[in-house]
Amino acid sequence: MSAPCWPTKNPSSPQRRWRPFPGVRSIPTAALEAGHLLLEIGLYEDALARFREAAAASPEQIEARLGIASALERLNRVDEAVAVFVTVASAAEGEGRIAELALELDAQLAARRGEHGRAIAGYRRLCARSRDLAARGDLHLKLARSLAEAGRAEEAIAEAGEGHRLKLARVRAAHAGMPPGERLLAVLDEPVPPVGRFHDAGPVGAPPDPVFVVGFPRSGTTLLEQLLDAHEALASFDEQPFLHRLVTELERGGTPYPAALAGLDRALAGRLRERYFTEVGRKLGGAGGRRAVDKNPLNLVRLPLVAALFPQAHVILALRHPCDVVLSCFMQNFRSPAFAVTFATLESTAAMYAKVMAHWQRNAAALGLPVYRLRYEALVADVAGEGRRLFDFLGLPWHDSLLAFTERARAKGAISTPSYAQVVQPVNRRAVGRWQAYRAAFESSGALRLLAPWIETFGYEA
Repeated sequence: MSAPCWPTKNPSSPQRRWRPFPGVRSIPTAALEAGHLLLEIGLYEDALARFREAAAASPEQIEARLGIASALERLNRVDEAVAVFVTVASAAEGEGRIAELALELDAQLAARRGEHGRAIAGYRRLCARSRDLAARGDLHLKLARSLAEAGRAEEAIAEAGEGHRLKLARVRAAHAGMPPGERLLAVLDEPVPPVGRFHDAGPVGAPPDPVFVVGFPRSGTTLLEQLLDAHEALASFDEQPFLHRLVTELERGGTPYPAALAGLDRALAGRLRERYFTEVGRKLGGAGGRRAVDKNPLNLVRLPLVAALFPQAHVILALRHPCDVVLSCFMQNFRSPAFAVTFATLESTAAMYAKVMAHWQRNAAALGLPVYRLRYEALVADVAGEGRRLFDFLGLPWHDSLLAFTERARAKGAISTPSYAQVVQPVNRRAVGRWQAYRAAFESSGALRLLAPWIETFGYEA
């Protein structure tokens, strides 16, 4: 079985900007359609431009202004989004598609402002009105997150469960041949063969080997990435499938990963390195000699390939209480069909966590790479202290201006992860121990039993 294709985000970047076809700028309908597509795939700046073109061509167009507000919210420009939305807020009281778009945006903006009662009411209305299975699954998960913020844990778990049930039903209908969760994860049980270290695989003058930030999703990797990106010697990019593409290339010989690692030789390693750095270069543009930070949490399962191709790489393993991680994953709407299966229940999410961490534990000693374990809880409690230790591990100087990394992240605008709204807030400890309010669900579902060994392994308390 091939390595699973873990989901990645579609980034907004100068190197990947959308180019309109001739005439689009003069046709409001086409600009609207382009705006919605660009918003969907994560090119938020481009989406904003298309919606503004549509609004300029047809000032009375409500949908264009809703699109502008949606793009602004996704770019973390919430006050601007609210200012635009109030000009069309009355549309949320009507019927039809435009009214549903307005109502969902109203609920989203209410959630961003901490008005969770309003957000909950809006999402409940939408769940009752929507007939689209995919949309309803997403809406139930948004409702679950607002209920969680309001401290209504039992209702939040129920709504998240309904959201995942709807998502899974849609995935099963669209991907009838998709195996169950335990078979999707079977590759993680495959033994990793001994792998050579190709120290001279790169040409003289090649970019320095990257820093790889890995972990389980929702372990604080985005927060960590923003801190690293604030350093003048480092350059990060939104989650990309660069390593997955190398795995696909490696499997062209007919042997699935990780067994395919046994066929890796110096020539192939050189080609794979070159492809990786070419793609990174396209993404980063002129990095000015800065070292790339490749943050993709589940590259955790591709570290044997990293060790072979990038022997000078540094690895940062992001850790967080396993129950907080699993709860956060269960509350999210990941687009990957594979995640719709593996995150379908609290128990299946815990089972995936256990599989991934067992894979890490079996193979960590053989990597031969420097690995820094960073706890989310320690980072949010003492950013300066943990930051100094982290940058010392990377051989880089610390300076206190790095403490303003959340302000820098806010200025960047587009952050293509589910935590885009959280990482631009001042560092806080609100998410630490959140799972305790859901202990009954963890116990009754069997999730706590599955996670107990990892809670002990990583030094947490149950």
